[in-house]
Amino acid sequence: MNPSGRVSRRALLFLRQDETPQAPSVAVIRVWKCLAHTGGFCSVCVEHCPVAGAITLEHGKPRIALDRCTGCGVCIDACPAPEPAIQAVARRRSS
Repeated sequence: MNPSGRVSRRALLFLRQDETPQAPSVAVIRVWKCLAHTGGFCSVCVEHCPVAGAITLEHGKPRIALDRCTGCGVCIDACPAPEPAIQAVARRRSS
């Protein structure tokens, strides 16, 4: 993990399919800014996410699996919306 709290792309290359590191942040979709949620079609975040199953399309709209998301930020950087529709938020600690 780098100082920003994101998992580096290099570290993701060495993950096994059943491993998902728990980063301090997780990606969430701001649906009011998401092209797919506002009537268009977009799957860029799904296509760029390096973690299998972390972002999926359901009825043409992206959905983030919080238990699989590593907080790497690739989806945030890839989002083509005028203002990024995905943001990183602090992961809630499970008690």
